[in-house]
Amino acid sequence: MIYVSDARELSRHSSHQALREAVLSADVNLVKVVLHELQPETELIVNLAPNGASTLLYCACESGKKGLVKCLLDHGADGRCHPVTRYSPLYIAAFKGHKEVVELLLKVFPEQIQHHTVERWLPLHAAVINGHLALTEFLLKYQYPTNLMTTFKEGEWEYEFPFDLNFKDVSGQTILYLACFLGHTKLVDLLLKFKLKATRKPVVSLTYFSQ
Repeated sequence: MIYVSDARELSRHSSHQALREAVLSADVNLVKVVLHELQPETELIVNLAPNGASTLLYCACESGKKGLVKCLLDHGADGRCHPVTRYSPLYIAAFKGHKEVVELLLKVFPEQIQHHTVERWLPLHAAVINGHLALTEFLLKYQYPTNLMTTFKEGEWEYEFPFDLNFKDVSGQTILYLACFLGHTKLVDLLLKFKLKATRKPVVSLTYFSQ
């Protein structure tokens, strides 16, 4: 015997699978049609991640289809990280170098710039590791909300930023170290030249990436 609650759950998973197939096909028009048919449970079904699968928003961000990402966001897709890898939609978009998707996500989930993976890689790590120069510069210079700002210390200097510029991964490697190790010369140059306001009372000067 299948109870009503079980039947409803089966129906939701069936609908989600149809939506997942549409998302993976990267057909925005088909996705919109399927989403329309899911009312009034659209948001619930959009955010299902059965059996530890990646969310549909994550899949869309990985593909780099901005229209697809926007469509899912407009229908209530949340920005949850994968429960095991801790990879966020922003992380995978940065990893793949999808700048337009990154920009869209930062407007909705700016706090994801602070989320790190199990390897303790930030979205900036993802951009640097894969040599995405323009995206790295964009992430460094983006105007993040003031509520995300934190004070960090480098020796006698202090600076405010949404994340530690010298954040270390599980191997103790900084973003600058990784850029050097991987031979991304232009990225190394960008990181060394990047400056922001720092304070050493009462002197005001500039800080930089530590080596």
